[in-house]
Amino acid sequence: MIVNGRDGDAIDDVCRQVTGLGMRAVGVRADVSKEEEVERIFDAWSRQFERLDIMVNCAGIWQSTPFQRMTREEWDHVLGVHLQGFFHCSRRAAEIMVRQRAGTIISVSSISDLRAHEKAAAYDAAKGAILAATRAMAVDLGEFGIRVNAVSPGPIYVENWDKFSTPDDRVRAGQQLPLRRIGTPDDVAGVVAFLASADAAFITGQTIYIDGGLTAQARPPSSQPT
Repeated sequence: MIVNGRDGDAIDDVCRQVTGLGMRAVGVRADVSKEEEVERIFDAWSRQFERLDIMVNCAGIWQSTPFQRMTREEWDHVLGVHLQGFFHCSRRAAEIMVRQRAGTIISVSSISDLRAHEKAAAYDAAKGAILAATRAMAVDLGEFGIRVNAVSPGPIYVENWDKFSTPDDRVRAGQQLPLRRIGTPDDVAGVVAFLASADAAFITGQTIYIDGGLTAQARPPSSQPT
């Protein structure tokens, strides 16, 4: 397994966990928005492994700026990480998988590919593009035995939430969802693992929403019709 990220300590931690499960893990620190750095990821793969069976696109950043004040640099930065990174990594993976005539590409999108966030036009635009590209890639690559899917998480608790919310805040937010709780990284990982497995052998071009029912409901349960 190749583990890429921006935080060296986090990369090392994931590699230790993978190694502890009896598998080989190699860490790389690369900016996926830059094609030459993506090449370093695949160079590390080629030195260590012979096959590429699964590739997961999960790089992302958040930029909170009202659209009327957004600069070209902010727009390019967000789309660079989300969309150019998706393209660079997926294209290189597809080249290898076409030769193998097998493989699966899974991308982590967001419910923002359906619903807008305030002050996040660039983020939402990138996620919507990933959803559309996932469908198109599935059509192009299917004849080579390559499956392409995406997952779109809703509110998923991660540690950086602690900077702007309390446990009580998160309980209240969870009560607005049909499942009455905020999601966890394991909720996302389980669906990614399913899509990568033989159990999903006839699934391609799909996006699975991991959102506790958020996108299914017309309004929070406490809201009244107007």
